[in-house]
Amino acid sequence: CSLVGSEMCIRDRLEGLRHDEAGQRSLARNQYKLAIQLDPGNPYAYLAYARHLAEGRDPARALPYLDKLDGLLAIERAPPGVEAHRVGLRGAALRATGDTDAAAPLLVKARELAPELWSDGHLSAAELR
Repeated sequence: CSLVGSEMCIRDRLEGLRHDEAGQRSLARNQYKLAIQLDPGNPYAYLAYARHLAEGRDPARALPYLDKLDGLLAIERAPPGVEAHRVGLRGAALRATGDTDAAAPLLVKARELAPELWSDGHLSAAELR
């Protein structure tokens, strides 16, 4: 990935989070997709888009992006906060799809890793920024 692509990816990801905070879901979705297109190896773009999808009408759509995130993080050592978000978002998406048995241990782990962010079992766009 080029440095320019990475910088643009960061800008687009942050812009997507701002749109999400403002309730502009379609604009946010477009920014996240652009961020992934510009830098498909950037795990944080997948994290932001998965968070967006987990809050949507079909939270199961977040799961393939979390799978891609898992693959990227296997290559890159992520800080503990990212691990909390990774497991917490998977748990939130699974809970929203009705799979509470699979979701519960993931949400507990997210709370243990980052209680200040995951105590409510939800990660907002503002918290991810």
